[in-house]
This record gives sequence, C-alpha cells and structure tokens, in this order.
Amino acid sequence: LGHALDAADRAADRELLARAHLARGRAREALARYRDAMDDFAAAARTARLAGDRRLEMRALRDLGGHAAGAS
Repeated sequence: LGHALDAADRAADRELLARAHLARGRAREALARYRDAMDDFAAAARTARLAGDRRLEMRALRDLGGHAAGAS
C-alpha cells in the first residue's frame, strides 16, 4: 500500500491517493495500529474532499469515527 500511495502521489491522482490511504488505514486498524489508522483515515477524508469525491470522503469519515477512534 505504501507503493500505491507513492504511485498515486506521483500521478497526482487524488481519488486514488484517498483510496490508498483508506485501504492502508483499514490494514493498520486490523493490526491494532490505531493512531496510524486514524492518520490514514484523516488523510483519506482530506484528499477525497479535495478531489470532490463526497462518497469517498464519507467512507473515510465513517472509518475515522469507527473502532480506531475508540481505541487508545
């Protein structure tokens, strides 16, 4: 997923970048890396907003407010 983030960034593809952040955030959440997951979800929401993709932004916001937000 790190390579996907790099490729999306190089291509200046905001939607792909947001999707990669979302996927990495979910993987990090599954690994109990909650702070890192929240960082990725927040980045996904910001990037989706910049891309004008409201559905993707909502997915990221839901993940940001999910299980990772309740963990310490």
